[in-house]
Amino acid sequence: MSDHCIWIVDCDVTLEEAPDCAARVMAWLEESGIALRAPNAEFAYSPATHCAGPEAASWVAWVEDRVPTGVVAEVGRRVFHSGGNGVDELVCPRCHAHHGSDDFDWTIAIDGWWQEGDDQLVCPACEQASSITDWQFLEMAWGFGNLGFGFDGLGVDQKLTDAVARLLGHRVVLVHQKI
Repeated sequence: MSDHCIWIVDCDVTLEEAPDCAARVMAWLEESGIALRAPNAEFAYSPATHCAGPEAASWVAWVEDRVPTGVVAEVGRRVFHSGGNGVDELVCPRCHAHHGSDDFDWTIAIDGWWQEGDDQLVCPACEQASSITDWQFLEMAWGFGNLGFGFDGLGVDQKLTDAVARLLGHRVVLVHQKI
């Protein structure tokens, strides 16, 4: 397994809908040959339900062939973040101003989102409030949601991300996490 996981995060699914959506996408991954059930699959140093299937290479940028691959659906409220990749800047969704991660305390809005409370972050430039889920995280995207599909050892790119978004009918975001 690698030290990088790639997540396709459903930004719109409710916690109640997440298990059915997870099952639908995992079934599609199996039917498409992208992932296969595998009791010995590994994901980020943990057990996984699936590994790369025979058609995975036609859907992703690369498949790691030196380590076991893992594919997993994570259901539950979670901030899918870039891990060791960090956050350099945040971009306001209203005025598009860039702010350094140390310029203001954005973690309060994440705590608010996590507790299903006030997740608004006020931009220091335009002084408008927006949900933390609407802010852009740079250098690597973050995702906020109740469902994520994790890929360890597979170079997920826009092709698979778009296919999952179409299947779900929801907004999704691609998150690269360093473990």
